[in-house]
Amino acid sequence: NNLARVMAITALILAQSKTAWFSAVVSFSIVLYYQHKLKLQHSAKPNKVASLGLITFVILLVVVIVSIFVLSGFSNHIDQFLNSNEASQLTSLTGRDVIWEFALAEWAKYPIFGYGPEFLNLSQRLSIDMVNATHAHNQFVDLLARSGLVGLLSILPYIALLCLFASKIDLAHKGLALSSLVVILIGCVSEVPLSLYGYGVELLTQMSLLAILLSAQPKVLDKPAYKTRQQMHGINT
Repeated sequence: NNLARVMAITALILAQSKTAWFSAVVSFSIVLYYQHKLKLQHSAKPNKVASLGLITFVILLVVVIVSIFVLSGFSNHIDQFLNSNEASQLTSLTGRDVIWEFALAEWAKYPIFGYGPEFLNLSQRLSIDMVNATHAHNQFVDLLARSGLVGLLSILPYIALLCLFASKIDLAHKGLALSSLVVILIGCVSEVPLSLYGYGVELLTQMSLLAILLSAQPKVLDKPAYKTRQQMHGINT
């Protein structure tokens, strides 16, 4: 486990991706929250003093950070950053807005069923001078361009079910499931992590989330109807 942590942190640093760093901070926070909640649940007497101390420490830390930013003239640095080339790259997500405009223009031509699987073929990529843009770099924009409103409306129930199942599983697995789901949803802003064609990191993350949801125990196990069904299944076996 320690070796895996070192490898994961090293890969995260070397990725040099703002999206990956932001996703990591959010997902780690979710995992730590549910680990702490699970410890409190299994302890005979929840340590309210420790929880109160942790909350107080976080509040004081935020106050100190904000005070440092205010006293150091942080607003001037923000203005300088907003006028810089780095800010322009950040607000446009490194030029992805150009791909979005092109994808939405193609969707406007075929609003119901979209352009089709051949969207962003070689000739299209050459026409916008982005040879490496094999998708629209946004899950929902890419769906609109490839499969129109039919494709977009088809994926919404799937996302809703993922959220529902992640909220229904037991506490021991919930942190990992929700953090994986958050990584996927954040990735939808600049990538297409819910696509099922091809084999890549995005597909691996989605399959990992499905494996967690299938292996975890749902919170409804204590209901009498479920127990009755399980007993009947045992008798039939």
